[in-house]
Amino acid sequence: MANAVVSTDPRRVERILANLAANALRHGAPPVEVEVDGPVVRVRDRGPDRHPPRG
Repeated sequence: MANAVVSTDPRRVERILANLAANALRHGAPPVEVEVDGPVVRVRDRGPDRHPPRG
């Protein structure tokens, strides 16, 4: 999957990223961190884990 290519509408990607950050701010606890590493985006906050990471 590391070489997967996805084509999408840039506006949708913008909306998804905005929703991730807004949810972290609304439901999490500060600080909220956004990390971009190539195609990977991580949004972290210090709130309680409602859904622990998979894998």
